[in-house]
Parts: sequence; structure tokens; C-alpha cells
Amino acid sequence: MITVSFTDPQRALHINSVLCILRANENTNTRENYSLSASDYETETVGTPIKRSNVNYRVCYWINLEAKQAGAEPYLLNTDTEMNQDISFENDASYDDLTLVEKCEKHLLDVILAPMIEA
Repeated sequence: MITVSFTDPQRALHINSVLCILRANENTNTRENYSLSASDYETETVGTPIKRSNVNYRVCYWINLEAKQAGAEPYLLNTDTEMNQDISFENDASYDDLTLVEKCEKHLLDVILAPMIEA
């Protein structure tokens, strides 16, 4: 859970809004290549494994902690003019050693909310 002040896409300022990751998933694929030379059947070629990871998540928020504690229904955060509520990013080394939720929160603060946060 994150508490932050930001201006939403409709230009409404939210002071001390409470945001949380509603759902998240991470898909990781590793591609590895190996081949044996057909000329001598002894020469091996082993490629360096390439790991790619994609994270998808959705964020909900309350206008403040009091609204959350009162049991108000949260809003879903839309991130673009397409009304997209799903946020995706390719995982990189800056997210190493973080849990899935921590990765989402870091991305949310560093990338999605950065332009919306009041200076």
C-alpha cells in the first residue's frame, strides 16, 4: 500500500491518496540454445541463456485513508487515454530481489505516477 498525492487524468488533485496493487502477475521465459556440429558431431555450441520477464498489474485507490477505513469502494487507476486499467512493463535488473508487489509499487511510483505527483 502506498500513500501519495497526485493529480489524476481528469486533473483532480488527490491529497494523501491510498493506492494498492489490486492484482499482479509475472511471466518469465528463458531462451537457451544448444547445437552439435553436424560435421564432426563433437563441436558444441551453447548460447548464453536469455531471460525475459513481463509484469502486469492493476491499481486501485481511495481518495484518502479515511475513505478506505470507512469501507468506501476504491477507484481503478486508468493510465492512458485508452482507458487502460492494466499496466505492463518488462522486468529489468532494477527490480531484482523485489517481491512481485514491490516490483509493481516501484514501477507505479517511478514510471506511472511520477508525472502525476505534485512537486
